[in-house]
Amino acid sequence: MRIAKLTGFLLYVVVLIVILDASAAYFFFPRNPGVLSDDYHHDLRKNYNGYRVWGSLRYPIHTDSLGFCDSRVREVTSVSDKYRILFMGDSFTEGVGCPYEDTFVGIISKRLDPDRYEVLNAAVLSYSPHLYFLKTKYLLETKKLRINELVVFIDISDMSDEIVYSTYAPHPWSFAVRAQTFLKNHSLLYRFISELRFFFRHHLYFFRGSAGVDFCLPSKKEWPYGEYCSPERANWPVDDEVWKKWGAAGARSAVHYMDELYKLCGRYGIKMSIAIYPWREQVGLRECRQTQIWHRFADERNMPILDLFPSFLVLDPQVYLRDFFITGDTHWNAKGHALVADSFMRFRFPQSP
Repeated sequence: MRIAKLTGFLLYVVVLIVILDASAAYFFFPRNPGVLSDDYHHDLRKNYNGYRVWGSLRYPIHTDSLGFCDSRVREVTSVSDKYRILFMGDSFTEGVGCPYEDTFVGIISKRLDPDRYEVLNAAVLSYSPHLYFLKTKYLLETKKLRINELVVFIDISDMSDEIVYSTYAPHPWSFAVRAQTFLKNHSLLYRFISELRFFFRHHLYFFRGSAGVDFCLPSKKEWPYGEYCSPERANWPVDDEVWKKWGAAGARSAVHYMDELYKLCGRYGIKMSIAIYPWREQVGLRECRQTQIWHRFADERNMPILDLFPSFLVLDPQVYLRDFFITGDTHWNAKGHALVADSFMRFRFPQSP
């Protein structure tokens, strides 16, 4: 009898803890927009209307029927009579930390004639050329999305992320990974433990924030070359040792998948261009391995390239770091996005007012 009562009491306590934990997660965490994808690793929820948390920032985010960042929830048809420009990239192009209207894609969309152009943003944080290719291929071949132009913003982190995704192939995610993801989004206790583990594991170099990454991955796939968020992620363009260690391998993979993407666009008659830009660590540079690799890539294919490195040379570097980036972060704030939007419009639509 005592054992039965003790068992019942313990069961009651466990259920109470679970209810309190889930309730606390519901009230303290915004619903995360990030989801796993069986076709191209990860994505944003479709028709999402809510908020995203990035570090200390909380900002509104809306996605359309394809899971693209947009000004509102809306239906995107597979075919349109407008000229469609699809932007692809990672967190910079998604515009983490800023509402869509303040991102460079949102600004460009507002500047173009809505009766003639439709701007789509397929970028998601932590993408790289491997996923640029897989997602674009999925959109064109499975979703039958028809676009006229693809603009790929290639990030400094793409080389290291290519190492992360080197063994990835489209497949259904395991129950264990999906369970971790569910707990991360619905359990305050699990989220606290995982964030604490991440915080100390990466030596306080980069604070991810409560929803910087909205999905869980097998730890062995995270980063086989040391601490994933170490300064090496930013230094490969100028550091010879980091380049030898993993930068060259990441570059080979990045160039390979960008070439596959270029060929895919060719088969569908899509105009393709690329854009490159500095992180905080490269502000003030005109040339580095990032610029050399992608200028050579574009020149060999007679492809337009928007080089934003010179755009961050007009003012004193300290002015850019103070006024154009999110405080304590390498991503652009609204002013930084406006600079990028202005540069793109001059590059792609020089006759526009």
